[in-house]
Amino acid sequence: MKLDIDCLRDVLICVEDNTGLHQPCVFYDVPVMEKSCSLLEKEKPDIPGYQAELIEKYKGSDIVFYHVLQCVEGGLISRVEDTAPYEAVISGLTFEGHDFLGNMRNPKIMKWISKVAEEAGGMGIKTLLTYVGSQLPATLPVILNNLHF
Repeated sequence: MKLDIDCLRDVLICVEDNTGLHQPCVFYDVPVMEKSCSLLEKEKPDIPGYQAELIEKYKGSDIVFYHVLQCVEGGLISRVEDTAPYEAVISGLTFEGHDFLGNMRNPKIMKWISKVAEEAGGMGIKTLLTYVGSQLPATLPVILNNLHF
């Protein structure tokens, strides 16, 4: 599955909006959850509204859950351990997640990040974080002043 930088950004925004100091949010691997609950004859939990919105926007639960897991692996969000195998309980953004999301808030910067990732033929999160972190300070004036970027 290809990394979708827009979905990654939306997952980070979703986590930021739906977590607090003592308030985690949860994302479900819907097909695995449905199968597990059926086998265990357990009631399926409701999909949170924020996840349902992302599933609708990105046309599938697998895409959303994949990007949640990529954010965990990339060190952008913190996952609470000891949960069901079909759920990711997220305690919030990490420092790196806040920093990366801060860089992605400006639409022009987001366009630049998307363009960089696309031109590279896709980039891993760590590579993208490193590149953006090293290039953004020098490139920022050009990005913000270029209306046709």
